[in-house]
Amino acid sequence: MRKEGHKDVDEFFQTQRDLNLVLTGHSKNAAERFLDVVLTEQKIALACGHFSAALHLCVEAGDDPDKQVFSRICVKLSEVFESAKKNMMSVAENNVSTLGLGLDLESRYLEAEKEMLFRRTCKLVELETAKRNAEKAKSVKKAAMEEVKKAAETEFDQICGVAKKEIARFEALRVEILQQSLIQWCEKQLLTAKESADQFNQHLQALREMA
Repeated sequence: MRKEGHKDVDEFFQTQRDLNLVLTGHSKNAAERFLDVVLTEQKIALACGHFSAALHLCVEAGDDPDKQVFSRICVKLSEVFESAKKNMMSVAENNVSTLGLGLDLESRYLEAEKEMLFRRTCKLVELETAKRNAEKAKSVKKAAMEEVKKAAETEFDQICGVAKKEIARFEALRVEILQQSLIQWCEKQLLTAKESADQFNQHLQALREMA
């Protein structure tokens, strides 16, 4: 905890750490809330399937005209709710495979960046400790402590150089993946909506003919 809150000497990395902390929380929350939406859609689909099956229990055999009409209506309504079930399942599956996957990936990427930034902060703490030890070292150990300090500085500079490149690449990739998942989500939703509208129009026409 002490290292996580350690003040950074580089404004760029301090900004990235602050930003990552906020984005990681929001990203994880968004992914969880979107999963809640998907689970609700699956429950609705399941309920439509149960109601569709229940309507078949109302079908009665016999020559009574009223019963025959009622049975035909029940069968048709059962088909309508079966279509609603399939539609909702398609919506849920599309949500998972497009935006759901995109949000999950972004959350994982941000967690990975958080871990990288934390490891760099740990190296920063090690470097500052090495500097203090070199300053306080007595003449007998001075040379050895200076070598430790120089080695820590070299390693830390290398880590910072790699980290800046990785952060730039990550930011570009993160935006691209989220953008693609949003586009795919919209395309899938539009396609499913069109297919569903066609199906329900057919059901509506059949019900009008029965009336």
